[in-house]
Amino acid sequence: MVDGRVEQCKSFAWLRIVGEDLVPDEVTRLLGCEPTRAWSKGEVFRSKRTGRERVERVDTWFLRVEERDPENFNEQIAEILSRLNSRPEAWAYLASHFSITLSGLLDASEENQAFSLSPVTLAALGSRGIKLQFYCSVDHIDSGAAGTRG
Repeated sequence: MVDGRVEQCKSFAWLRIVGEDLVPDEVTRLLGCEPTRAWSKGEVFRSKRTGRERVERVDTWFLRVEERDPENFNEQIAEILSRLNSRPEAWAYLASHFSITLSGLLDASEENQAFSLSPVTLAALGSRGIKLQFYCSVDHIDSGAAGTRG
């Protein structure tokens, strides 16, 4: 780990605002930033990767940034927040009406990897009412060694 970052991992980060009666254009106006993608409940979405269709179940405003290799969640979160309006009243309104989550994916090449977030990053998220959620993925595990005894 270097400066709280994991050198052999990639990181992906995105902000998602969801809720009943969310109007994506209104969120865009409040935050002063176009989303990567936004959709309304009932809208049909076709996956570019699988070609499958699904009906969206909730109104959503979504913003993501480019992956980092090596991992750098602090930088990604700072980039997301720097694109958005920082007015406390805008965030207070959004947090009181919708669910706001900053999510991240740590794509690791080995098991037992760790990363850390700076106090500045945590304070910036907390002051805006943003929940934090992380996922971890391991590229490969030596399955031949698992559960065997020599």
